[in-house]
Amino acid sequence: MRGSAKFPDRPEYVRITAAIRDEPIASSGSSLVNLNTATKEELMSLPGIGETRAEAVLRYRQQQGPFQSIEEIMQIRGIKESVFASIRDLITV
Repeated sequence: MRGSAKFPDRPEYVRITAAIRDEPIASSGSSLVNLNTATKEELMSLPGIGETRAEAVLRYRQQQGPFQSIEEIMQIRGIKESVFASIRDLITV
């Protein structure tokens, strides 16, 4: 389907398609969201991460320093196993 006239090569389409197919996003050619450098808007592009959680990630980064692993994001209130499972293939440090 990638590249067809009906569904152009748009990152959000690739992300949704990969999630539906349970494929790692990195294989689609999209870039990963770096937890240590991402803006609020970039964080909010992740499934399950709204404005409040994105701001909490930014606050955590300011207070604790850079993330050492992607699993460390589960230290953020509201980001537990289910949210982590949905974003693990979309994030990096």
